[in-house]
Amino acid sequence: MFERILIPTDFSWYAQKTLFCAPEIPGVIEAVLLHVTEETAEPLVYRTLAEVRNAQSTPAHALAYAGEILEKAGISVTYEIVPPGDEGIHAAILESASRNNVDLILIGGKGRGFIKDVLLGSVSRGVLEEAKGHVLVTHFDETPGSLPVPSGSHTDRAVPLFSRILVPVDFSRPTVETMEFVNHLDGFDELILLHVITSVEDRKDLKKKLEESMASLSTLQRELDTGVERITPRIRFGDPGDEICAIAGEEDASVIIISRFGASDRSRDSRIGSVAAKVVKNARIPVLVR
Repeated sequence: MFERILIPTDFSWYAQKTLFCAPEIPGVIEAVLLHVTEETAEPLVYRTLAEVRNAQSTPAHALAYAGEILEKAGISVTYEIVPPGDEGIHAAILESASRNNVDLILIGGKGRGFIKDVLLGSVSRGVLEEAKGHVLVTHFDETPGSLPVPSGSHTDRAVPLFSRILVPVDFSRPTVETMEFVNHLDGFDELILLHVITSVEDRKDLKKKLEESMASLSTLQRELDTGVERITPRIRFGDPGDEICAIAGEEDASVIIISRFGASDRSRDSRIGSVAAKVVKNARIPVLVR
């Protein structure tokens, strides 16, 4: 599904933790490991670990250390060091993603530039808003600890990245497309389908919306062909962004998969819908935006 991925890194603790998610991405074979820095005026590309190790560059040596993690997990790595250009770091990342024709960008929710109270780094936000394809934004407990060592095709984390998937659904066209996407995922254990009812007028309206929501969730379940037996439907009331983040914690979800736009995004002038943007900002687990 995601044979070639792009992983931008600034060598921060957050970026280092993000690397360990790469082996768990479905179908990954190749990775482009990218560092954006003003230390170079021209793009530098290294095709092998030996090349980047032997380069006379401090960023190259740091890339070699990071790339070794991926190569030990069986992922073929290309190493790139590029200047930020006039439009900034996020634009350089997106240009690399386009040039390398990647299927997904894997990026840490924060980087070296974040301050304590910022929930989503400016570079991550820029990439998320302007990306044309899939973006997986990681979130972690910010208490630094020992990093796991990838073994084979999986890391040694207790809960695999794609094991308990939470998919918010609003029964719009993007919901249908997201469910088609989930149908092509392999290897996960449980799917949690969440619909959030944002408002009701009275008891009669509440009953109607509950019945409609339950019927629509049942239809989605019947149409799924993932081979996964555990499909858990959930209905909540309130603000969709808040409820999605809350249920992710309550259900111990490992990743949230959400459409860039939803039914509430009537105007598509924005680069990303309000619900998706809020979820990526406030979630405490990785979020895949498609």
